[in-house]
Amino acid sequence: MTIKKVKIGDIFLTTLKIWGSAWIAYLIAMVPLYIWRGIYHEPEVAARGEHIIMSLVGAIVGFVALLLIHGRSDAAERMTDKDMWQHALYSVGIYIVAWMPLWIIAENNYIVAACGYHLIHLFAFGPDGQPTVASALLAALIYGVFYMLAIVLGTKMARRRRTKG
Repeated sequence: MTIKKVKIGDIFLTTLKIWGSAWIAYLIAMVPLYIWRGIYHEPEVAARGEHIIMSLVGAIVGFVALLLIHGRSDAAERMTDKDMWQHALYSVGIYIVAWMPLWIIAENNYIVAACGYHLIHLFAFGPDGQPTVASALLAALIYGVFYMLAIVLGTKMARRRRTKG
């Protein structure tokens, strides 16, 4: 299986689109987060609620943002099914590879994960209730599935747009 230079560039561009949609999702997730902070003041429940809100809104909005961004791509219009799956797998794989070392080194990968950082805290597998590498990997895989589906559906949307006109 060889990857052409053009495809490598497209894969890295899509990885940047994933990162961008993660940050778009973060910005939009701030709205319900601040509403939550204004309503609920019990510290332990409020913190857990913040992680849930940021995780859910981040995954859903990130999915929609990436779907729309990738669906408008000219490169996506020309992809075959095999190219589409390879493209989605490699792009998400690069994103996860960027996600995990930052967690392993610093236990803080907010710059890459954005709202995914909050999902990591919902899976606190450590004996002290703190997130571990396993919880970071699980969160990365969950977000990876969302982003992969967005790329696949965005490609299909772009193809449909191309056939219409």
